[in-house]
Amino acid sequence: MVSEATLIAVLAIRLLPAPAGAMAATCTGGMVSHVLSRSWISATDFLADHASGPHPARVAEAVAACLATCGLLWIAKFLVYQRVILRPANLPDPA
Repeated sequence: MVSEATLIAVLAIRLLPAPAGAMAATCTGGMVSHVLSRSWISATDFLADHASGPHPARVAEAVAACLATCGLLWIAKFLVYQRVILRPANLPDPA
């Protein structure tokens, strides 16, 4: 979503032509992804360190937490796209 927002902003203010704007958006999204990945790894390490039980149970807890987080983020992104970005122009704003 950061890369899409960057692309929209760069093209809206005509800062760069489309190909350069796409490259800037990709780089911006990549940097944000890297930072978030590093924090996600730290959170996973924290979970693994504080999980109880045998090793297979700790692995299952970490995998379940990862899947739940990815699922929730996917749903959130879907809702943002459907309600904000891809909303037809003739519909009123959602209240």
